[in-house]
Amino acid sequence: MANDKRTTMFVKRLVEDPNLFLMKFGEVMSWMSSLGVLTRKQGENSEANENVKTAPNSET
Repeated sequence: MANDKRTTMFVKRLVEDPNLFLMKFGEVMSWMSSLGVLTRKQGENSEANENVKTAPNSET
């Protein structure tokens, strides 16, 4: 990740625009709240893990 050019560009954009961090943070927190936490047996069940949502594209 440290050597990924997409990460480097995104970090540079965050430094240049402080509001971008707040906007992206809010988006990711909203996305994470929709995931639903799997606990105990559910968290270990491979069938349940097949339906896990993938992260939204972090590039803008």
